[in-house]
Amino acid sequence: MTDKIAIIGPYPPPYGGISVHVKRILELIPPGFFRLYNYNPSKYPSARDFYGKKKYLVFFIFFFCRYRLIHCHSGDRLLRLQFSFLGFFNRNIYLHIHNERFIEELERKGPVAWLQRKWIRNVHIIAVSSSITRALMKYNPASIQQIEAFLPPVFNRGAIDEFMKKYGNFFQGDRFVVSMTGWFDYYKGKDLYGFDMAAEMLKRFYDRNMPVSLVATINGIRERELYDAFTGYVEENGLRDYVLLLRDFPEGWLPLLASRVFIRTTNTDGDAVSIREALWVGTPVIASDCVNRPEGTILFRNRSLDDLSAKILEQYNLPRGDIGSKIEAFGTRSYSSKLLSDVYKL
Repeated sequence: MTDKIAIIGPYPPPYGGISVHVKRILELIPPGFFRLYNYNPSKYPSARDFYGKKKYLVFFIFFFCRYRLIHCHSGDRLLRLQFSFLGFFNRNIYLHIHNERFIEELERKGPVAWLQRKWIRNVHIIAVSSSITRALMKYNPASIQQIEAFLPPVFNRGAIDEFMKKYGNFFQGDRFVVSMTGWFDYYKGKDLYGFDMAAEMLKRFYDRNMPVSLVATINGIRERELYDAFTGYVEENGLRDYVLLLRDFPEGWLPLLASRVFIRTTNTDGDAVSIREALWVGTPVIASDCVNRPEGTILFRNRSLDDLSAKILEQYNLPRGDIGSKIEAFGTRSYSSKLLSDVYKL
């Protein structure tokens, strides 16, 4: 048996909550202690490709490679079922559950859900929230631990200066800049990340002659019609100068640091890394109440444009903070990872 840890997860780009989590945890593990099985078509030294249909075949390597621990981040229901089956063969497997969709999958009818309910007893669970922990306990996994997905960004004054040099004009003057991040995707027929709500919110403030702007970090476009609808609305309503879109942006914490408030307008969620990241850098967070949120988050009613706008207006009317103070506080903060100490034993 090798002392290495096998990590099955995405390495950026594209940049999303899970891929950023994987990137940061790899930066904390000593070299030579892990092997990445990358389910993004990006490149990482010595990583094994684990995306597309071939991942179901590459999976069989785990019957022959004996890792100290196998840590699977994948949301693919068939792949999770395969790893749960592998647990019959005395493998130390952890399934990392980043959102509540896994619970919905377990409660479906059909053979895959039935087998997953049976085989979950073969694996350990890492849950990112108390609601996921409670929901999965009844299925009796080998063990279950609640560990937040957030790992803080490393303070980098040079990156901050470079960002402000390139984009600083967007944040200057009396502009009240709201930040958000996400994918253009649907969930139950609605805009999952709420870009439609963000655009309508901007229009409301624009009509009131209140200079509110939006910087959005775009992780990717899964539904082109949502992206076209968002950009079309911005153009049609004269909002182009009030919107900054950043695609595949490697350091998503930078626009959070520079903005006055961060919004999380999702209609379902896990333990959103971006929320904890914004709170870490000292930026107020306004988020939907679709799931439990971290302490300090300002909640608005899920999919309520009126409530979202009202909460933003409250922040708008507060005295403007000093970004220099935020930078100074950020530079002195420290953090320890339960994933490293309690699971990886490093």
